[in-house]
Amino acid sequence: MDRIAIFRKTIEKVFDEYANYPHLPEGIRYDKIMDEKNDRYQLVRLGWTTKRRVYAVIFHVDIINGKIWVQQDNTEVAIANLLLEKDIQKSEIVLGYFSETRRKYSDFAAA
Repeated sequence: MDRIAIFRKTIEKVFDEYANYPHLPEGIRYDKIMDEKNDRYQLVRLGWTTKRRVYAVIFHVDIINGKIWVQQDNTEVAIANLLLEKDIQKSEIVLGYFSETRRKYSDFAAA
């Protein structure tokens, strides 16, 4: 299996595992948005509580030039860490929410 196919399967597995944590109030769910044609992936939380609408992007990752770009991460667990646990290498992950200047000082890929 080529590396991009492994990335796709790993991203979906991480989304599934995160979405199955039993921590959502009634009326709220997670939806996976998996666009394999363009290699864009999001996990969103949505639904209604008794008084308000809930919509939040939990994770947004893209596969760009053979690397997983973390565009958004609204968790404490950090999707980059979850990917590392699934044998994705730091050199294959770009923290896209950091500026290019800041990324070069991380242990992850700069681009």
